[in-house]
Amino acid sequence: RGRRAATSAPAWSRAAPALGLVAAAAVAEAAPAALDEPFNSFDDAVAARADLVSTIRDLEGLANVGRRREEALVYEDLRVTSWTVLGDVAADLPRLVAREVPVPQSARAFSWRARGDIRAAGDLVARNRLRHPAHLPAGTRLKLLDPEGAADG
Repeated sequence: RGRRAATSAPAWSRAAPALGLVAAAAVAEAAPAALDEPFNSFDDAVAARADLVSTIRDLEGLANVGRRREEALVYEDLRVTSWTVLGDVAADLPRLVAREVPVPQSARAFSWRARGDIRAAGDLVARNRLRHPAHLPAGTRLKLLDPEGAADG
């Protein structure tokens, strides 16, 4: 008495279609946003592309396992388009390079010496999560945008 009848599938598997719809909606929102994202560097765009494509590939695989071929084809198209568009965006962006701070100095001074532009100090501080930008110890390795420009030359 008071016992529920046993079901043939566990609760998580019955919820899977609903979770798939939620994930699909999230990717449908994320993909166009990623394509419109103003990236600062080649490396940022490539990392975003890898994350987005990995998520789409996972959903594509789940759709294939569930024998939802039409859904899988939509994911495949979204994955290929995202890869291509973000690759084109990345090609026009500067690469990140690593530089070592030669002598103790501020982020502004380092930015001026490395890039010839004191305005790049804000990106340098944010990108490297510098806690004390007024004092960079000698030998510190920092990532900064390549002063030579875009990744393709």
